[in-house]
Amino acid sequence: MKMEEEEEIVRFINGQMGEEERRVFNAKLSTDANLQEQVAQSRRIRNVVDQETVAFEDTVRAVIEKNRRRKAVSPFWLAACIVAMLLVGSLYYVLRPTSPVLLAEQYLEPYPDVLTSRSAESSIDLTFYNKGDYRRTIALLQPLFNASKEPVTGLYLGVSYLMQGSAEEALTIFQQVDTKGTVLEKDFLWYQSLALIKLRQFDAAMEKLEILKKDSTYYSKKASNLLSKLD
Repeated sequence: MKMEEEEEIVRFINGQMGEEERRVFNAKLSTDANLQEQVAQSRRIRNVVDQETVAFEDTVRAVIEKNRRRKAVSPFWLAACIVAMLLVGSLYYVLRPTSPVLLAEQYLEPYPDVLTSRSAESSIDLTFYNKGDYRRTIALLQPLFNASKEPVTGLYLGVSYLMQGSAEEALTIFQQVDTKGTVLEKDFLWYQSLALIKLRQFDAAMEKLEILKKDSTYYSKKASNLLSKLD
């Protein structure tokens, strides 16, 4: 991806585009599958970096406060902390840490739209989903799911929560649907396992991955690879 394209995606995600520029970008996004994936990947990376940076900053602030109670913090140490906070985000891009949460991000991809191409009369509108606009997708699908608890709606709704970094909400949706013995059972298990990893519930995640490793044709290799990195 060219630097100009990267900068354009960053400005789009950060809401820094003007109205006309954003309209043009959205038009391109609606027809360019590669751009959709790049935007989704950029959002996932930003969510992870934001979460880890907040955790780091909280730790630094706690140490500063502890030292403040003991004695004045030296200017050198305070400056070092500020520099560290500024650099921590960029270090995630360079070092690519292999923490379980980041591994889950690497494996997370949106579930493909298998509805729109099959039926123009589908009750589920995935227009925003296909554009990577998961906030508006959730706004559309949540009321439908609340009324029906229908598995397909739950799958796209839960995945949308996951894609925007809301693992707890995603897991709540997945757990409300009984997919035992249905064609979506393995899909739900896969996305549940990713949500559980992001929530650091590793034992529960590994149980589901073990099932997929043994009983799923499509997810078996992915589950096996992820399990080997979690052990």
